[in-house]
Amino acid sequence: MRFRRRLLLLFALTVFASVAAVALIVSAMARRAFDRANDERTAALVSQFRREFNRRGEDLGRKIQAVSAAPETGRMSVAASRPAPDYSSFLDDAQVLAQAQRLDFLEFADDRGTILSSAQWPAKFGYKDPLARPNAPADSFLKEEETPNGPALGLFAVRSVPAGDQKLYIIGGIRLDKSFLASLDLPAGMRVMLYENLDHGTDRFLPDHLIATAGSVVNSQDLAPLIQRVQQDGQESSAIIAGASAADDETVNAIPLTGESNQVLGILLVGSSRRPYAELRGQIRSAALLAAGSGLLLAVLLSSWAAAHVTRPVEHLARAAHEVAEGNWNTRVESGSSDEIGELADAFNRMTRELLDQQERLVQSERVAAWRELARRLAHELKNPLFPLQLTVENLLRARKQGQQQFDETFRESATTLLSEISHLKTIIGRFSEFSKMP
Repeated sequence: MRFRRRLLLLFALTVFASVAAVALIVSAMARRAFDRANDERTAALVSQFRREFNRRGEDLGRKIQAVSAAPETGRMSVAASRPAPDYSSFLDDAQVLAQAQRLDFLEFADDRGTILSSAQWPAKFGYKDPLARPNAPADSFLKEEETPNGPALGLFAVRSVPAGDQKLYIIGGIRLDKSFLASLDLPAGMRVMLYENLDHGTDRFLPDHLIATAGSVVNSQDLAPLIQRVQQDGQESSAIIAGASAADDETVNAIPLTGESNQVLGILLVGSSRRPYAELRGQIRSAALLAAGSGLLLAVLLSSWAAAHVTRPVEHLARAAHEVAEGNWNTRVESGSSDEIGELADAFNRMTRELLDQQERLVQSERVAAWRELARRLAHELKNPLFPLQLTVENLLRARKQGQQQFDETFRESATTLLSEISHLKTIIGRFSEFSKMP
């Protein structure tokens, strides 16, 4: 892989890693912020539920106090103070007073706990009510109440009025139903539900016991594991209920509602839509993709700039080095910068200049050595014909002294020798002349 491509890949990986890290960090921070805001909103809604619970409990106490001051209650307390009272005439009084005070449940019981009149179930006349006792709760509380239509969950309060030496107990209550949930001021994206945990024998989930302000709950079965966990543990719990898409997911907090004996009688479910978080996460992803695309474009631009300022000069140096390796020592590289690349180009140019200088010195030394060798060989070659020439001349001089006949005979022989050696000298001089013409 070429350096330019590796540089582009490095820039791209750096950008993608940075964008992914930032996106993950921002997404994690956004999720923590959303969960914290959701917890705060849930806590505020639960606090509102408790305030409404207490307010209705106080209102219930005032209504029962009004029932205790009613004439019917006075007549019933007078009858209860007699040794052998007859309560048959008071059988319908509880229904009348309950309608007058808008109570869903109302019962009267004597000092022994015997029910004298019941608004919700008149057939309970003569049965025992366990709340008719001196140590009955002073504040309002949750209670499961049996009715002809099955058990119901209600908010109850107990008051007593004197009946001679005895007491007459008034047990009244109101239902916890859709109207109670509808009185809560719900923030946008939140809903509240109430599960009536009236089947204490098992931890089964009964969809018809789940009530909400909007009617039936569509995804009731998705809430079953959360409700059953609270039924078993009796502790607050939460879960993310998956929807058709991420935008339809919902965080549901389940808060147990206990009765007089701390048994779980109801479970308050507060659902908070995760749509804002899903939209924010989508925006973060879109921003991350946009940043990644911009980063990739920036990486291409940076790699192009780096190629122009780094890789291109290096490629020029590589080509110049190949030319030098092929024998072109006159190659030069342009140095247009003062950075390390420029210093490298200057060093390369100095190297080629030094190579040329060394080549010239080497050629010069080789030429001098060649001329020296030539001079030595020329001296040796000239030495060979000069010796015969010297002998021939000396023979001619001696023959001259001996006489004309001897001189003539010697002259002919010496002329032949002289001509032969002179021709040899011409040949040597011709070869030297040809060598001198070589480059």
